[in-house]
Amino acid sequence: MSSGNGCPHGYMAYTGSCYLFSREKLTWYHASMKCEYMGGYLAVANSAHENSYFKLMSEKLSIDDEVWIGLNDVLFSKIFIWEGGYKQCKWWDWFGKEPITDGAGYRHCVAMGKDYKIIQQNFPRLSQKGINKQISQCLDYSFQFLAMSQYFERADVALPGFQKLFFEASERERKRALELISYMNKRGGFVELTEISLPVADNWNNGVSALRKALDLSKRINNRLLSLVDVATKKQDPHLKHFLEHNFLDKQIVVIKQLGDYITQLTKLLNDNRAGLGLYLFDKSLL
Repeated sequence: MSSGNGCPHGYMAYTGSCYLFSREKLTWYHASMKCEYMGGYLAVANSAHENSYFKLMSEKLSIDDEVWIGLNDVLFSKIFIWEGGYKQCKWWDWFGKEPITDGAGYRHCVAMGKDYKIIQQNFPRLSQKGINKQISQCLDYSFQFLAMSQYFERADVALPGFQKLFFEASERERKRALELISYMNKRGGFVELTEISLPVADNWNNGVSALRKALDLSKRINNRLLSLVDVATKKQDPHLKHFLEHNFLDKQIVVIKQLGDYITQLTKLLNDNRAGLGLYLFDKSLL
């Protein structure tokens, strides 16, 4: 139905229409009749963009079964028509060998399935939720490290060693996010990207505060990784557990140790009467 006057409670507005995603189990015919009774019709995907939206919302709302859409060839065999205007469908997103057209197996009504799940095995929703949170955290912290990197590259700061250190940290988190996205897709999961937070703006003073911030972020990353490993263990998912331990956990421990050493070394140098020289020499050591 149109969203011109706002959508009723429980509906979602998108591209000028209101959509209701229901878990009620009905035949296509009864679902179509119920939609008509409520003043609308089964969902019509006029474009690949709308089709993607239907899939996304079905996943977000945890609707695991196939869902009916307003497409059928009841009137004319093999000519698929949309409800709500009887327009012929001009584009397709058939799965595999669909539509089935051989003998008694022929089906006239169209349902939207989740074809990305055909490879999914022992990959619970809780694990996918944890991976999505890890992806978001990696992208957030990559942005934060990038902001820190550009600060030390400024002409009034001019510490290229710190700039290099935090740029590499930014790239490390970005690549981790990409690895996790690739892993999710390989397991037949559903990647859900979220908004990236604004970086914390700071003066970072003599470099120690920046290193302490980086250490804090690195520990948070490690804590979330450990939580995700715990989920994988409880859900009996050895593949996810191995993937995290082999690709991330060992490396993260090295990062935390390195930052801790840097803080200790720089603090000792700054306690000297020639703090400016100490900062300069430490920055040179990072190059």
